[in-house]
Amino acid sequence: MEEPETALPTGTETYTLPEEETTEGTIVPKPSVKPKVHLDESNCSDSDGEVHFDTGCKDVILENEQGEITSPNYPQHYPNHARCEWRIICPKKKIIKLVFGHFDIYDSGENGNNCYDDFLTVFDGPEEKENMKGRFCGSIPPCTIWSSDAFLTVKFSSDNVNTASGFLLSYTCEDYRKD
Repeated sequence: MEEPETALPTGTETYTLPEEETTEGTIVPKPSVKPKVHLDESNCSDSDGEVHFDTGCKDVILENEQGEITSPNYPQHYPNHARCEWRIICPKKKIIKLVFGHFDIYDSGENGNNCYDDFLTVFDGPEEKENMKGRFCGSIPPCTIWSSDAFLTVKFSSDNVNTASGFLLSYTCEDYRKD
């Protein structure tokens, strides 16, 4: 017995998934626009390209050639239990310049300023397993960071105790120059 055909909204393109990914003949809607931001959590709003979060900001993909990244609630104190990840993706043959503006991430100073409590980590690549550029906390902005390729990952984590005013970072995609 044949199943009834499901009506798709007018103007919706479709494509058939490869057999190994689905059952035979399944048709799914094809996205009309490639998303610029992907969010794992629904606690957000989008206003003029800026993404604001209540308590989380997981797996945010940034594909604009320049932009800013802020801690949740910036310039107010970020919340406890924040877990954020931004992946910056530039066009091929570009590298990323990450500049630290305001920087205030709580560190108790216990065990020698080791960024154990709250911290920002930067990885050279699209995933956490890539080369770590640094783990940062405190109130002194780190130096400018350059990626080695067109990908950079920024992660932020806060514990359950103290918070601070957070951070403002700006990034730009720059032409790769061999000196």
